[in-house]
Amino acid sequence: MDANSVMHGFLRAPDGKITVFDPPGSQQTEAITLNSSHQVVGYYYDLNGVQRGFLREPDGAYTIIEPPGSILGWPITPGNINESGEISGYYLGANSIWHVFLRSPEGKFTVYEAPAQATSSLTRNMG
Repeated sequence: MDANSVMHGFLRAPDGKITVFDPPGSQQTEAITLNSSHQVVGYYYDLNGVQRGFLREPDGAYTIIEPPGSILGWPITPGNINESGEISGYYLGANSIWHVFLRSPEGKFTVYEAPAQATSSLTRNMG
């Protein structure tokens, strides 16, 4: 969080160098986790206050994470990324049901319905 109370993502290199980052159009960024390849997943709020998931590649390129059935502005939270680049997370769908997703490195989504109370623990354990 900077002096203006704006949250940014960051990476710390083994030599102590800090790289601060924000997806394009972000007004708040929350980096959740990374893998050993330095791919980072998290979420951000865009300039309209819409929460979006993201994948940041080591070269600084971004992919927006939007699972099928997600509604613009509803929470989408990537929770983990494994060494293969698979991303797990959760979101609230149009039918007000929580869904857990697994996104392949190629961008294919597998979606599961889960009880709201189970969503957070499921995504933490999928990586």
